[in-house]
Amino acid sequence: MQRHPLVLLPGLDGTGRLFSSFLGALPGEYEPIIVTYPPDRRLEYEELFASIREVMPWKVPYVIIAESFAGQLALRFAETQPQNLRALVLCASFITNPLPPENWAARLLNDTVFRRSPSETVLKKLLNMEDYSPPLLAAMQAALEVVRPEVLSHRVRMAFETDSRGALQACQAPILYLQAARDKLVSPRSVEELRALKPELTCEVVDAPHLLLQTKPREAWTAIRRFLARN
Repeated sequence: MQRHPLVLLPGLDGTGRLFSSFLGALPGEYEPIIVTYPPDRRLEYEELFASIREVMPWKVPYVIIAESFAGQLALRFAETQPQNLRALVLCASFITNPLPPENWAARLLNDTVFRRSPSETVLKKLLNMEDYSPPLLAAMQAALEVVRPEVLSHRVRMAFETDSRGALQACQAPILYLQAARDKLVSPRSVEELRALKPELTCEVVDAPHLLLQTKPREAWTAIRRFLARN
């Protein structure tokens, strides 16, 4: 039986380590392909395309699932290489700066926050994860520790300076947006912006914090599978 490839693009850490819960929710007919980003080089979105090309299943239709920071990477890649892209799933992502400058999280996510591993308290506040397990927070800290601090800071600046509106409008593949209802890092304004520019976009709301795929993997997969069945 031929398995259907799902190309998974991780968020800010870029390690792919945080997909384990989501992988456990996938049925056997789907083949997850995890992209990882170099942890020691400050690269722009277009320079990260090589990380996708290394693992891309070029000859068969595939789906990209991109979380948070990776939404811009997925859209820009799809704009330049749309062949065989069956669908695109944006999970708790954005196309312009997701936080206004006056937001407390924007002030906290500055160039110095990643000079050392973020504390559990900082992660809980940023990710709205007071009710979630210590193992997940430990996994998040461990993933961030793999990446050089200046690389993490660079990716934060990329997220704040991004403008992927053109890439969104150019995308011809069906798009599903998974919105985290309790997201403190991506404002509802970001979702409204996506829907205004792409009215045909499908949006599903999941009762989760920003780490939606990690905290509600089965609910996320249910929404994705329903979307894929219609597309």
